[in-house]
Amino acid sequence: MCKHAVQFYEHDTFLVREAATFILANLREGAGCLVIINARLQPPLLEQLQLLEPHNWSDLAAGYHVIDTKQALAHVMVNEWPNEQQFRQFIHQQIQLIHAVTLCPMSMFGDMVAELISVGRLDAALELERLWQVVVEQDNIRLLCAYPAHIAQQYPHLYQQLCQQHSHVLVSDMNNSLAISQGVDLIKEHIPASISEEALQLAAIVYRYGHEAIMVCDANHYIMAINPAFSEITGFAEQEIMGQYAQSLFVGQTELNYSHVRTALAEQGQWLGEIWTRRKNGSQFIASANINRIEHQQQQDRYIILFSDITEKKLSEELIWKQANFDVLTELPNRRLFKDRLDQEIKKSQRIDQFFAILFIDLDNFKEINDMLGHDMGDRLLQEAARRLQDCVRESDTVARLGGDEFTILLTNLAQQAHVEDIAQKVLSRITEPFYLGHQVFYLSASIGITIYPFDAIDSKSLLKNAEQAMYVAKDDGRNRFCYFTRSMQLQAQERLKLRHDLYNALEQQQIQAYFQPIVELNTGRIIKAEALIRWRHPEKGMISPALFIPIAEESGMIKKLGDWMFYESAIRAQYWSRQLGYPFQISVNRSPAQFIADDKDSPWLDYLQQKGMSGRCIVIEITEGLLLNVSPRIKQQLDAYRQAGIQVSIDDFGTGYSSMAYLQKLQVDYLKIDQSFVREMVDNAGSRAIVEAMIVMAHKLGLKVVAEGVETLEQKRMLIASGCDYGQGYLFSPPVPPIEFERLLHIKSRLN
Repeated sequence: MCKHAVQFYEHDTFLVREAATFILANLREGAGCLVIINARLQPPLLEQLQLLEPHNWSDLAAGYHVIDTKQALAHVMVNEWPNEQQFRQFIHQQIQLIHAVTLCPMSMFGDMVAELISVGRLDAALELERLWQVVVEQDNIRLLCAYPAHIAQQYPHLYQQLCQQHSHVLVSDMNNSLAISQGVDLIKEHIPASISEEALQLAAIVYRYGHEAIMVCDANHYIMAINPAFSEITGFAEQEIMGQYAQSLFVGQTELNYSHVRTALAEQGQWLGEIWTRRKNGSQFIASANINRIEHQQQQDRYIILFSDITEKKLSEELIWKQANFDVLTELPNRRLFKDRLDQEIKKSQRIDQFFAILFIDLDNFKEINDMLGHDMGDRLLQEAARRLQDCVRESDTVARLGGDEFTILLTNLAQQAHVEDIAQKVLSRITEPFYLGHQVFYLSASIGITIYPFDAIDSKSLLKNAEQAMYVAKDDGRNRFCYFTRSMQLQAQERLKLRHDLYNALEQQQIQAYFQPIVELNTGRIIKAEALIRWRHPEKGMISPALFIPIAEESGMIKKLGDWMFYESAIRAQYWSRQLGYPFQISVNRSPAQFIADDKDSPWLDYLQQKGMSGRCIVIEITEGLLLNVSPRIKQQLDAYRQAGIQVSIDDFGTGYSSMAYLQKLQVDYLKIDQSFVREMVDNAGSRAIVEAMIVMAHKLGLKVVAEGVETLEQKRMLIASGCDYGQGYLFSPPVPPIEFERLLHIKSRLN
């Protein structure tokens, strides 16, 4: 790009076009541009800029600042003479206005000198030209000044001085040639004197558009001239490329392929597009090309080909597109791309009258594992889960990650619905396989909701909502299963949303209650423990099942608030009943993985016990078997803190998961609670009875006490006592009851004992 150039013009149209070319060249290179131009030319200039850059002008416009010539002169003239201090101050103020929007190098286009020449102030014009030169040199600014071409004849001495003060002089659109400086002689050396007039014009074109590679071809598309940028981009020197067929530069362009370019040039005089181009070293790049046909009345047409290397831009665009449409972690399509493919599939299915299915997949308990073990390990689990999902489907199907641990599968071209169930079952099986990450083993399961187009819905939003609702039903039904969407699920989803809203205020409105179920010492029949169980008495719906509102509390984050309240209530009751009974009375309090995660360090439970002066020996914390398996250092630290405070730990629903015996010793567990499913069947099922007996023996060998859940008959009690079980809990002794009724049970048992 010329450092300090002057442009001579005869017509305003030419001036506007050349000004726009200069301005865009600088803006594209990241430079701001201060434009000082007559007010009447500002609208056509803006129109020309937008015409030349229709797609990116809004992005480039931040660096574009325009001011009226007469207004600019009013700022820099003192007593009708250019004042250097005023001039510097004015220019720097305008630069600051641009820098307030974008920090970038600066370039300027101005016609202030031309305005002074137009009123005959030649001496003032030369002084102002000198001041421009000072600013250009000191502030490292590119400058293009515009002067009317007629001064070459009207003021030849002034014209000569102006040409000498600029590093580059660009000719106008006049038929007669004007002298140009650097660059013209380079082409003259290779062009016969008989066509030197044309060579001058070709040289002017080449150097005028110096920021892009340019070659000028004859009517048969043979190269006649190039600019330095062409050599810089392609590696071809001028002597190597002159006379070559232009098409030979374009990779893969046969005469047949190139015919559409020729057609466009013949009919429209211009061709714009992207084309693969080769360098001298054999490498290839993507060029954004602009080919224009220049008509001559007396000579053959010429072709001007402008192009630039946009390979990096295309790669950036591809990267941006990929980041906008694919999940960075798993490289699966994201929600946006899935939605687009779903919309396309709906249109296709409407046209050919076929059905397709959406599977909405949520990884069970992933959030707890992710928070417990750290996001790095969680990311690795998601990546492996994504790979397994892809293994379950065909290439024509789409697996996407919507976010978090939620995935979707779009099953297309289905011959029968049974294929959907096959895929769903395959997904469940693959996800339940152990995840081996480093030296650790993890276990997950999945809940899947399925919806079918067009039977369930005909638009993408409803289909996704239906599949998600079906997924939640699968979770509520026990997880690790799939469920088809039904119309009743919409009502269930609405009911679930209302319950979530009501649950927010349930605690403050004293709708939450603590119930207690006795844990009996089997050999003596004494009630020496109890499990605290949360209950919600809704003012309109009555008692709400914990199986219904506990998952809502966990999903919404309300579980911590409810869990803390249950602990405080239980601790007070345990202390009071211990005093009444005359011996330590323990209450078991359930603590979910979500509660461990919510407490960054020590639990507020320990602070509460310390404030109240209470012993931790009256509390047992019950944790799930899944938490035992996927324990993190942070959770182990919390459990160790509980034990140091005298609180004991119990494993709830033992036998239903994937527990490892090593974890029982590692975490110093005190109690095992045998799941009621084994106790319920032990009388009639020898296998269940053997499992219960084995659990009891194993626990005692490890120094643990055993609590059997779900004891409902005397025969079950008798068999448990015979097997050596320590404690029993179930409806045989009492259902969960409010505190007052529980106290009545305590006093009755106390009198009997």
